[in-house]
Amino acid sequence: MMNRSIIGRYDAMYSNTFHSITFLLFTAKWCDACKMIGPLFEERGDMFKERANFETFDIDEDENDQIAIQYKIVKIPTIIVIINGQIVNCIDEHLSDQHLDIVINTYITKRIENINRLELLNTDVNTHDADTTVSSR
Repeated sequence: MMNRSIIGRYDAMYSNTFHSITFLLFTAKWCDACKMIGPLFEERGDMFKERANFETFDIDEDENDQIAIQYKIVKIPTIIVIINGQIVNCIDEHLSDQHLDIVINTYITKRIENINRLELLNTDVNTHDADTTVSSR
């Protein structure tokens, strides 16, 4: 059964993903590859904390079982990438620190490009609305 504090932390973190990027790392204490990627993932979380959410779930802990089941985790380590509340990638292979940086930077760059496109579209729509208002007078 899940611990209420874990549920609260997870729900709060996940609810903030609607307009952001979240990287979820699923690990286990007995997994050697997890021991290598875990510290790298935490370091990247500190580096990119202004641009994305980073959360690690140790599937050995009972309170994280349901989260692992929800995301259908079958291999570890696994990184799930969530953008705007939607899962966009599941990476279940060993990542070097360079590959991890490429993955993170790729999604953050795509997110920034999408935000810039939306801002441009909103500017075009607002300009069009202003033009329509002026010409209808």
